Amino acid sequence: MIVDDDGKFFACSDNQCCISLFKHSKLYDDEDQKVEEWWFIGKIRTHVRGITSISFGYSYDENNQKKHRLFSIGKDRRLFEYETHFGDEYGVLKVMKCIDIELEATPTSCIWYPTIDIKEGLILTANDEYKMKLWNPTT
Repeated sequence: MIVDDDGKFFACSDNQCCISLFKHSKLYDDEDQKVEEWWFIGKIRTHVRGITSISFGYSYDENNQKKHRLFSIGKDRRLFEYETHFGDEYGVLKVMKCIDIELEATPTSCIWYPTIDIKEGLILTANDEYKMKLWNPTT
């Protein structure tokens, strides 16, 4: 399980290669509701082999608003990015992007690597051969 940096989202993975996402907010962002609760956003099975790491990140949109991002990597050597704000009506997370990140090594961890001079940020991955790579998930 992992919680994002401002505590609005948490995500977890299970042994069925699924990612689940929850959001801490008022129901349907209703301002009249006084209590904030954890709401289930969605769940999806994207990896075909075990998930080794999940990570939250953020970027800024064209209006300079913070946009939360969720990533996972797995033993299938792929990196997925998920839509963090909306699932579909059946509680399924949407995949925004899938990137093949390794050819032979197995990815073991990923972390958001924010940069100061650009708005996008990077993903730092490590593999079982003790190598690290920086990825720009936007391009």
